[in-house]
Amino acid sequence: NDAKKDDFKVRKIKVKVVGLGGGGASVVSEVASLLKTYSFVACDTDVRTAKKIKKGVKFFQFGQEALDGTGTGMNAVLAQKLANEEKEKIEQIFQGQDICVLVGCLGGGVASGAGPVFAQAAKDQKCISIGIFTLPFLFEGEKKMKIARKAITELKENLSGIIIVSNEKIFQLTDKKISLKKALSYLNQFFALWLMELLDVVFKPSLINIDFADLKTILKDRGHTLFFSQAQGSGSNRVEDILKNIFHNNLLSEPPKNVKRAL
Repeated sequence: NDAKKDDFKVRKIKVKVVGLGGGGASVVSEVASLLKTYSFVACDTDVRTAKKIKKGVKFFQFGQEALDGTGTGMNAVLAQKLANEEKEKIEQIFQGQDICVLVGCLGGGVASGAGPVFAQAAKDQKCISIGIFTLPFLFEGEKKMKIARKAITELKENLSGIIIVSNEKIFQLTDKKISLKKALSYLNQFFALWLMELLDVVFKPSLINIDFADLKTILKDRGHTLFFSQAQGSGSNRVEDILKNIFHNNLLSEPPKNVKRAL
């Protein structure tokens, strides 16, 4: 009876969402306006990115001395070198975090080159790290796709899990005459929904509770390819409808195979 209320408090799980490069910063900025309870950081060499992010998103700039506040010019090798030179500062972003989500658009400089350095830093800080990355549009050319594919291989070495989205898929879900700006905003909204759904599963009480320990068990190793989806059903065939639709996500390439674990 004399136990203090503090004795029954559960430690708050700390979550940080990190946008890499201009594309990642754009995603994080849009997500931050919808999710108020988590920390958001946009990381880039280009100081102009700081002017584009919304309130509630911190800006982390690296490579200032070498680039004087400009971009990397699609040079992934340079971005990786500059990130490695500031590895200690990058590690501070992930200090004390339980879950971090890295978001970026592959095929350019920062997300592709510096992304693996950020992933390594998250691993060194022993936090669960989930990556959500996009592949370039086909019209952007084979060179950017090659850079993106190489980055995926390096990212998987250190991330707990990774979700890869093809930008090209967005045109299957929208009017093909949609502007590129609107298409990317549409994609950002999907990312925001995914993050809300994933974090809600862990942090919101429900009939069958799933907690942070379950998430750690599912992602206890590194290098998982993740498949994320949701489905709803109603009426007498609701279970069959959910089972039929849960393994389909129009933004991901194909249904998962050889599934080892499910959350």
